[in-house]
Amino acid sequence: MDMNKVEKVIISGVPLKYIESYLAEIADSIKPGGFYAGPDWEIQVVSAQDKRFRNISIPQTKVIFISDAETAEQLVQGFRIKFMSAGG
Repeated sequence: MDMNKVEKVIISGVPLKYIESYLAEIADSIKPGGFYAGPDWEIQVVSAQDKRFRNISIPQTKVIFISDAETAEQLVQGFRIKFMSAGG
């Protein structure tokens, strides 16, 4: 990894198909292995083990943002805003 690049990791409960759809919209290219690339960034999506609470299973997806620190933070914030939801 380039020394100026950082990795920011989010473990998300958003279903993988929604994450992939969002990333396909913002990426310039999609590469094998769950990689989505923009002009100066890359995001990798990896399925993780579902989280279980008694009889409920919540999907878990690891989303890895790879870029310079400022761009990575912008991408993370955009991701969080896109998938923000109110609980109740």
